[in-house]
Amino acid sequence: MFISFLFIFVGILVGLIVGKLKDLEWGIGTGSLIIGIVGLYATINVGMDRYNELQDTVKTKGILVDYIEERDIRTTGKYRTEVTTSVPLVNFSTPDGKEYTIRGLGGPRKWQIKDNVNILYKPSDPHKGFIADFQNTWGVTWALSFFASFSLLVGFFFVGGKIWEKEYDLFEMREINVMRTRKMAMRCFTISGSIVIAGSVPIAIFMYENFYQFFGYTLAGIGLGIFVLCVRQWLSPNSEWIDRMIPFMISVIFFMMGIGAILLGDV
Repeated sequence: MFISFLFIFVGILVGLIVGKLKDLEWGIGTGSLIIGIVGLYATINVGMDRYNELQDTVKTKGILVDYIEERDIRTTGKYRTEVTTSVPLVNFSTPDGKEYTIRGLGGPRKWQIKDNVNILYKPSDPHKGFIADFQNTWGVTWALSFFASFSLLVGFFFVGGKIWEKEYDLFEMREINVMRTRKMAMRCFTISGSIVIAGSVPIAIFMYENFYQFFGYTLAGIGLGIFVLCVRQWLSPNSEWIDRMIPFMISVIFFMMGIGAILLGDV
């Protein structure tokens, strides 16, 4: 992990150097690409470590005994905000009759006191057991993947934009029949994307089990709809690079946030 932070620092440094030598867009793009690649490597590394850990675990049922309220003061400029999170305490027993208490990660209260909660633990070290939900199992991996994806998108946005400026004048006009076919496809993608976005809320209402899943299905549906509209932008010969990349970036961010919320709300 130290090496990952070191390479992130290198990415920032390289971005500053490139920005000085060429221009700001090249600097931001190059630095973001390096940071994104390092973030992707860290995501794969952490994900594989977690996957290997899960191979040696045993699943059992625990009982939620209490919540601990943890308060954190966050300062933004002149404003101070108190954020309260609920940390679950869960008791579980191993086959030898020993009882253990573990803490989950802070977040929403998904269970009631005395509810049964799925637990994963290693027989060789039950003290390091954890709650078997998405947040406690894959939360760190998902957060890293979101960070890496965002950095890569920013990098492609700026670097691709600079390359697009050089290559745009080399594009030739298409034949008339090809243009007609493209316009028909653009119209279809516009209608399809609008339908997906409009239908995301009704589908979310039909499929959700709690607020987090409703929020997640809505975001994921909107992200998918924006992606379909993004295809329409890519088909348009008159679209600039910024008109193509911004909807794509928004669609990926919305979709990943939606999937994360769905999995977070999966009890």
